Amino acid sequence: MSQPTLSRLENLPDWRALARIGLGQIDLYCRSFARPPRRIVLDIDDTDDPVHGQQELALFNAHYDCTCFQPIHIFDGLSGKPVLSLLRPGKRPSGEEVANVLRHVIRRIRKHWPKVRILVRGDSHYCSEPALELLEAMRCDYILGFAINSKLLEIAAPWRENCDMRRSKMKPTVRRFHQLPYRARQWRRLRKLIAR
Repeated sequence: MSQPTLSRLENLPDWRALARIGLGQIDLYCRSFARPPRRIVLDIDDTDDPVHGQQELALFNAHYDCTCFQPIHIFDGLSGKPVLSLLRPGKRPSGEEVANVLRHVIRRIRKHWPKVRILVRGDSHYCSEPALELLEAMRCDYILGFAINSKLLEIAAPWRENCDMRRSKMKPTVRRFHQLPYRARQWRRLRKLIAR
């Protein structure tokens, strides 16, 4: 195909057609099971997809040090099956965008399996108030990273000192886990944090 023909093909589907393709991908994932699972784990992450040229929605991303798209991928954490891949601009997703993606995915999965228990796992930039509120409202469990800040470092100081005292040549790595109630500035309520 020539470049103009390929460009017309790429721009042919409108947003409704693209949404149907995305929902179809989730349906395909659900149909890949012989019977509904009792629980699933959804691993959500994004990655850089470098571009070479002036593609629409390609942006410079300082974290990856390149011009790229930054698609969101969701995989089943137990089977490794793909659930959704969403091509998007080359910038970090906002909390509202993450919540919107998760809303569509969870609703579509629950359309197939109304009683399935869902655990969502992701990095710290998925830990936003809109995403947390959505997951709680949709009765989903979650394990999301949380970025270290000065307040958490202050709270964890005694545990870190204890680990430093237990470290030796025989045991160079010491890990401890602690559970604490915490409320980030943008959160509306206390949530459980597990510190490592």
